[in-house]
Amino acid sequence: MANARFCSQCGEPLEGRFKFCPCCASPVEAFPDQTRAAAKPAAQPATADKITPISPEARRVLEQFDAQFAELKSKRNKQQSTLSSSIKNALGPKAQIIVIASSAVSFIVFLIFMFWLFSILMNYLKHIPKY
Repeated sequence: MANARFCSQCGEPLEGRFKFCPCCASPVEAFPDQTRAAAKPAAQPATADKITPISPEARRVLEQFDAQFAELKSKRNKQQSTLSSSIKNALGPKAQIIVIASSAVSFIVFLIFMFWLFSILMNYLKHIPKY
C-alpha cells in the first residue's frame, strides 16, 4: 500500500483520481511527496459595483469538484439500490406484504396501548375530589 494517500486536513484515505477529499472537501495534492504551492493572498470580497469574474483555473477546479461529487453520488445510489435489491432477493417477493402487515399490527398495538392509558387516566381523574 505504498501508493496510499491521505487527506492532509482530516486524514481520510484518498483514491488516486480524486482532486478533493470526499470527507472534508479540501483540495488534495497531485502526488503524496509533492508539497502544496504557496497560498495566494486572499482576494478582496466582491462588492455590488465591483464583481470579478471567475478565473479559468477556479472554474476548472469547480468543474473537477462537481465531477467528483457526481461520481460519489452515483456510487452511493448504486450501493443503495444494490442493498435494497439484495434485501428483496433475500426476503422473497412476499417481503413487501410482510412489512406492511407488521406495520399495521404495530399501529393497532399502539392504539390499544393509548386506549388503555387513557382509561387509566380517566379512572384516576374520577377519584380526585372536586373543590
